[in-house]
Amino acid sequence: MSKFVELPPQNYDRNAFDAFASQHGHFDLGNARAMMWMAQLSYETGAPQTIVQITPLWGFKPIPHFRAQGPVIDTRAIIGERDDCTVVAFAGTDPALARNLITDADCRLTASDTYEGFQDAFDAVWPLIESKIRAGRPPLFFTGHSFGAALAVLAAEKAHDLGIAPARRSIPSVCRARADGA
Repeated sequence: MSKFVELPPQNYDRNAFDAFASQHGHFDLGNARAMMWMAQLSYETGAPQTIVQITPLWGFKPIPHFRAQGPVIDTRAIIGERDDCTVVAFAGTDPALARNLITDADCRLTASDTYEGFQDAFDAVWPLIESKIRAGRPPLFFTGHSFGAALAVLAAEKAHDLGIAPARRSIPSVCRARADGA
């Protein structure tokens, strides 16, 4: 990723997960705040030393990062595991990466009403993370920012379809479009 989306370790909130409650079944501001910071950390795949520094502050075991590249995609994700949950975070669009911009611009619809760029990016990274998700500690959370939020929705839906239930499935499908414009 680039300096447009990365933060130096000292800019991270060391207390981001202090109010996190993995067992809440309803909206929780502490959880939303923690997921926001986890989504930011997913941008640090090009600066793994930042991930290494922040991981223990938030109570995570070492966090692996994943990257799937192709001619028109560059998808990145991290998977954090704590004693009380597993969190999958997808990086969003980096304006310095042409592949991200191409992915965002590919808004042709697939047969399942998903933007083709998002679906291709998701399909490329899913095989890299599926076994980690299956082996993770429940509950399972998905998060992301921008393009990463669209991938988080696709991942939550895929996990649910495979019987790997996310912690909560009431997230709107922001990456789906309906032909009737509704």
